[in-house]
Amino acid sequence: MNKFIYGTKIPFSQARLPRLSDPKRGDVVVFIYPENPKKDFVKRLVALGGETIEIKNGTLYIDEKPLSDTTF
Repeated sequence: MNKFIYGTKIPFSQARLPRLSDPKRGDVVVFIYPENPKKDFVKRLVALGGETIEIKNGTLYIDEKPLSDTTF
């Protein structure tokens, strides 16, 4: 996991380091579970800001186009 690529927070301050890259489809992201800060969520990013996702008959659609295995 690379915390620095998206602009990590500087400890004991509100400042952040500049980000080196924006998140991309297929990236694995780790974030704190909101209901229990001692747990982390590990998830794969399937959609980006502004995109609409939907599941129809077990198939994931992004902006009304089916997601294929080659999308990642």
